[in-house]
Amino acid sequence: MDLVHGKIERSLKSRPIGFRVDALPPVTDCIEHIQTAERFAELAPHWRALEQRSTQGFIFFQSYDWCHHWWHTVGQHNPDAKIEIFTLWQHGELVAVWPLVSDLLPLSTKAMLPFTSPHAEYSNLIVDSESVDAKRLGEFVSAVIAKCDVDLVSLPKIPTNSALHSATWDLGLVAPVNEVASIFDLSQFQDFAQYQASISKSTRRNRNKRKNKLAKLGHVTYQSFFAGTDEYARLVKAALHMKTGWLKQTGRNDAKLTMAGLSECLLSLPGDEATKTGAVAGALMLDDKPVAVEVGFLQQGHYYSYIGAFDWDMREHSVGKIQIEEALRWAIETGVGKYDLLAEPAGYKDSWSNNAIPLETRVIARSWRGKLVGVLWQLHVRPKVKSYFNRLPSNWRLKILHIVRALRGQTSN
Repeated sequence: MDLVHGKIERSLKSRPIGFRVDALPPVTDCIEHIQTAERFAELAPHWRALEQRSTQGFIFFQSYDWCHHWWHTVGQHNPDAKIEIFTLWQHGELVAVWPLVSDLLPLSTKAMLPFTSPHAEYSNLIVDSESVDAKRLGEFVSAVIAKCDVDLVSLPKIPTNSALHSATWDLGLVAPVNEVASIFDLSQFQDFAQYQASISKSTRRNRNKRKNKLAKLGHVTYQSFFAGTDEYARLVKAALHMKTGWLKQTGRNDAKLTMAGLSECLLSLPGDEATKTGAVAGALMLDDKPVAVEVGFLQQGHYYSYIGAFDWDMREHSVGKIQIEEALRWAIETGVGKYDLLAEPAGYKDSWSNNAIPLETRVIARSWRGKLVGVLWQLHVRPKVKSYFNRLPSNWRLKILHIVRALRGQTSN
C-alpha cells in the first residue's frame, strides 16, 4: 500500500461553479496509490458505496463494475497497461476515487489515461462532495499528478462543472475544439404521450410514416433486456456485428470496437431490472429478428447510449431512427432522467437531444515526448486529420484504412 500524506496549496480564484467551496474543518486523510489487481478487488464495497453517496453526474465510466470487468477482459490483452488507481480516505472511509491507467503511446511516450481508455467516454472521478470540498479535491488531484511518473497526463472529454473539471481547471492545456455531450432531458415528461405532444405535427407524421412503412415488411416490436439474460447476450453480439459492419461499409476506423476482449467485457457486466441499474440492450425487432440494437448503461437515472447499430441491409427503412424513438419510450417509462447520446459528433443527435454539455480535453505534458504526442498531435494535428478524413468519400476512406492496416500487419475481414 502506497500512502501519500499532506496537502498541496492551490488558489481557488476563478474556480468554476458547480462544486462546493465551503471550507471543512481539518481532517485526517491520506491518498492511496493502487497498482495491483488484488487491492483493486478489495476496494469493491467501498467504491460501490461511494458511487451511491456521490451526487455528481457522468461517473459510470469510473464505476467499480465497469472498471473491474474492463480490466479483466480488455485490459489483460494490453501488456503495456498498468493499474494506477488513486483514492482519498478520511477516517477510514473512501471519499474519492480516480481510476487511471498508464500505457505507452507512440514514440514510447508513457501516458496516464482514464482507466478504460479508449472506452472511457467521459473523464471524471468519483467524490463524496459532502465530505470533500473543492479545495481538498484540488489538493488530491494535484498530489496525484505530481506523483505520476509519466511523460503525459491525457484527460479527454471532461464534462464542464463535473468534479474533475473543477479540480483541473488550471492544469495543462485544453484542446482548441468544441466538443459536447448530447443529452435528452426526459425529466420534464410524465409519459411518452407528453413527449410526443411536445414535437411538431410534421415530425410526428414523418415518424409514423417510417413505422408504417416498416410494418409492411412484418411484425414490428421493441424489446429490452438487462444484463445477465440470454437475450441481452444475443443483442450485444448482434450490435457489435452490425456496428463493425457499418463502419467497414462506410470506410470508418473500426479499431475501437474490434479491441480484444470488448465483447467479453460487455457480456460480463451486471444488470438488474428490479433496481433499473447496469447494462441493458434494447432492440427494434422485425418478426423476431433484431434490425436495430442499442447497448447502454443505466446509473442513477442517467442512461448512457453506448452502442447504437442497425442492419445495413435495412438502411433504406430508417430502422435506426425508429429504434431511437422506441428507446426514448422505454426510457421515459423506466424513469430515466437523462438519455445520453455521448460525445461523438453525429448530425442525427440534434433531433434526439435538448441539452448539450460542453466537454474539455486537457493534457499535461511533462517531457518533450509528452509535448509532441499530447500537445502537438492530440490537441492540434489529430483533430484536423480526423475531420479531414471523415469528409473524404467512403471509397477513399476504405483505401486509406486498407493501406494503414497493411502497414501495421493487420488483416481485413
